[in-house]
Amino acid sequence: MNSRSEAEKWLRFFFGWMAFSFVVHMITAVYSVGYHSADENFQIIEFLSFKLGKTPAKFLAVEFTERMRPWLQPWIYYGITQLMQGLGDQSPFHWAMGFRIFDGIVGWLSGVLMIACAPIWFPIRNLNAKRAAWRFLAVAVATMWFLPAMHVRPSSEGLSGSCFILGACLITLGLKKAQRWQSSKITASFWILTGALLGASFEFRFQSGLMIAGALAWMLFCGRAKWQPFVQVLIGIALVFILGRCVDHWAYGEWVLSPWRYIQYNLIRGEVSRYGRLPWWDIVRMSFTESWPFIGTALLFATLIAWIRNPLHLFTWSQVPFFIVHELIAHKELRFFFPIAMAGPLMLTLALYSSKSGEFFDWSHLKSKWLRWPSQGLWYFLLANNGIGLLVLAFVPFSRVVQYYEGVYHAIPPETKTFELYVKARDPYEILGTPVFFYRPPQLEVKRFGSYGELRVKLDRGESPFWLYEGKFTLPTEADSIASRCKSVFQTLPPWITYLNFNNWLDRANAWTLFRCE
Repeated sequence: MNSRSEAEKWLRFFFGWMAFSFVVHMITAVYSVGYHSADENFQIIEFLSFKLGKTPAKFLAVEFTERMRPWLQPWIYYGITQLMQGLGDQSPFHWAMGFRIFDGIVGWLSGVLMIACAPIWFPIRNLNAKRAAWRFLAVAVATMWFLPAMHVRPSSEGLSGSCFILGACLITLGLKKAQRWQSSKITASFWILTGALLGASFEFRFQSGLMIAGALAWMLFCGRAKWQPFVQVLIGIALVFILGRCVDHWAYGEWVLSPWRYIQYNLIRGEVSRYGRLPWWDIVRMSFTESWPFIGTALLFATLIAWIRNPLHLFTWSQVPFFIVHELIAHKELRFFFPIAMAGPLMLTLALYSSKSGEFFDWSHLKSKWLRWPSQGLWYFLLANNGIGLLVLAFVPFSRVVQYYEGVYHAIPPETKTFELYVKARDPYEILGTPVFFYRPPQLEVKRFGSYGELRVKLDRGESPFWLYEGKFTLPTEADSIASRCKSVFQTLPPWITYLNFNNWLDRANAWTLFRCE
């Protein structure tokens, strides 16, 4: 900025949008219950549940048997759980909210640091272009549709991506001695902290080691770091690596080198291919069908453009190796690329910025109105789509399975010793055929029945009230004999949704319901 007034305007703009972002993150942390991937539940939450004495070891994922799952993230959640239990909170749903709030704050801070690096990443001489680039990045960080939901997820991809961005931003700020550190000496503790964040990124998800290697290479060859800060960063990484092995020993009861076991199981033994194989170009399909339509694909291509236009950028050096290796591996899931996507606001801004000319995109660059008008129309469509996505992901539960568990938890009357839940086919407390224990109430007993006639007999004998699970919004026609005596007490879809039941789609929807029959 060229003047004090301009700097003050920028700071007001920055703090305003960051406050908005923080509020959205906290709202999302409250309402975005559940998991995005089953691995999020079975490899983190259920591992934690094992250390809490709730989940038997025989029901844990294969990662436990193979001793290849890093435990640093469950260990942090264990500490949060112990703190909340010490304060008298025994609800696993409140514990999970605590995890989401913690992860959300870490993710939010990664966005704050991204914006703090804007003067370094966008050294534009033109004042208007500089203002546009910096503000574009700030607004993108605060409003990109998936960031709050991804930040608050208790997933390895989310927390690893957040920690990597924090570490990469500190590398950028430290090497350039930007803003308030410009006149002071960067201490060893600063660089060790930077390395610790990169080390944590690795411990949360081993694949992030590819991004860390790229960042370290950039630090030497492009950032021209001296050996002293480089070694101090390595010390920070090493300290967290040692901590990770100690935490693994706490969890497994023996010393194991889980990163090597992970490589051995997935790559050397080739077990990763058992979970499905997809061609390299399937990332384009996933960005549309498994992300948010249109804007997911737009962000994918914006990232590719950013890499091409900014080949010497730190995030290009770190993300390209990560992307290529994951493309070469046959088994692919969209979540594997989340650590890249978490820098989406920066990549979108870089795609609109030319490192050669130092110019930021402006609509006036499109001279022809026949090109400008359709482009602006597409842009406004994408903006509206982004706003809808941000709103939906902030308030809609990520997993209605866990939403149902919470409904059951709160439906159990106080002082109940045994809570019998009758199911006809599927056990709702099983995911992909594996029992779930973290959210399971200790009083719960799941009982199977063969026909609704059996329940009618129980009602006629006065063996009520009892509770009934149904995987649909209403009871089926075969349950007509008990329908008048069963009342819905919780549903994963709101009652007003019946007004939108066009073509009876609710009869086919997966809407779990808890009935009280008497």
